[in-house]
Amino acid sequence: MKHFYLFIPLCFFLCSCHKTTSTGTTFSYSVSKIQNDTIVAGSMADLLLQIDPLHGYPDSVTLKITGLPANITMKPSIYSHMPPFREDFIFTANDSVALGVYPITLTASCPSLADKVYTFDMTVMPADCSVKLVDTANAYDTCNIGNYYYPVNISEGNAPYQISIEGLGGSSASVFADVNCPANTFSISRQNISSNLSIQGTGTFTATKIMINYSVFDVANPTVTCSLTMSR
Repeated sequence: MKHFYLFIPLCFFLCSCHKTTSTGTTFSYSVSKIQNDTIVAGSMADLLLQIDPLHGYPDSVTLKITGLPANITMKPSIYSHMPPFREDFIFTANDSVALGVYPITLTASCPSLADKVYTFDMTVMPADCSVKLVDTANAYDTCNIGNYYYPVNISEGNAPYQISIEGLGGSSASVFADVNCPANTFSISRQNISSNLSIQGTGTFTATKIMINYSVFDVANPTVTCSLTMSR
């Protein structure tokens, strides 16, 4: 009788580790929330993954990410758990990371199944330099209808790599410009500054100057073109 009682828990233990249900269904699982990611030099980003069991008796799933460029680290480096679970991989890029788009590989492994391999892109962007353009100063404006001297205020925009320029062309309206930090340039897409006027232009910047070439379009009058210089 003692052997009989010892055999029951042993059999139960062995059966509970089997990766097939009583109906013969093999364990399977899904990996979701895989998506392209963007990280800015000198900052952090994350990738939150969701792993769910689909069929059968759950087995441990291991997640591993490879292909990161030099100067980007990740925590955790590898992660294993029994589904269902979520794991948030945290990426940290230092200031020296090379800009570009990198193909990254995610491998999900399970002892009882073949590996699942996924790929996604990680885009490394330059540090946001728009804050370096924030300034208020008088600007010299040379236009095809005359020369002007007036104050211009530049502040941070509503999104990364964006600035707001108030006073351009002598207008009280603010226009938004998208900044290209590596090139030290910015662009002003065409936008309205009044009911009948719109503005469009491009600009460059250095540590001492901001220069803007722009055009003002009037529905009733000829286009005005200007070149503005703002000393810093």
